[in-house]
Amino acid sequence: MNIAICVTTTPNRKELFAQSFLKLVENTPANVSYKIYNDVNYEGIAKAKNKCLAMAEGFDFVFLLDDDIFPLDKSWISEYVNSGLEHAMYIFDRTLQERTEKYFSYDLPRGCMLFLTRKAIDMAGGMDENFKVWGYEHAEYSRRIYNMGLTPAPFIDRPNSIDLFYSYDRWHACKSSVSEGQRMQAITANYKLYEQNLNSKEFKPYK
Repeated sequence: MNIAICVTTTPNRKELFAQSFLKLVENTPANVSYKIYNDVNYEGIAKAKNKCLAMAEGFDFVFLLDDDIFPLDKSWISEYVNSGLEHAMYIFDRTLQERTEKYFSYDLPRGCMLFLTRKAIDMAGGMDENFKVWGYEHAEYSRRIYNMGLTPAPFIDRPNSIDLFYSYDRWHACKSSVSEGQRMQAITANYKLYEQNLNSKEFKPYK
């Protein structure tokens, strides 16, 4: 069993990444590999995450983290790897739709920490790079994995994972890596693309 932890960083948050990465290593078991992708030119979330997936080729389990989240307990790896789930994500401040012993499902996703098995990656591929900069790329990816029958609901997390991580975004403790102007430019087209692909089962290349 080999595990890759991939972190995407942006140029304007170097100090934040340094702090988060130290905490990540401190609260992660030793038998993992770290992959870092610095999105220097900020080509967008979908492209950056796909770069990470390419670097994690051959790993059985892959975690995709932003630079503004870190674990608080070393059990976080086993919580997801041993869950029996092919894909999950750390979700906060969303409406709970279903509660089971294995997972909680929500109405909307979060993208700061995604968990994927090799099976999910091999079947679904990566994120759709037609999504520009920011918005709905995580949601489309998770829904596509669900459409393939790999998950019981589109947006799921482990039960009671809320205390496993510290998210700067959750507590509004850092500046966003995407400006409001960039969000407004991308969101309309991205949402339209998301709606068009609600039922997609198409493999999306990531390398």
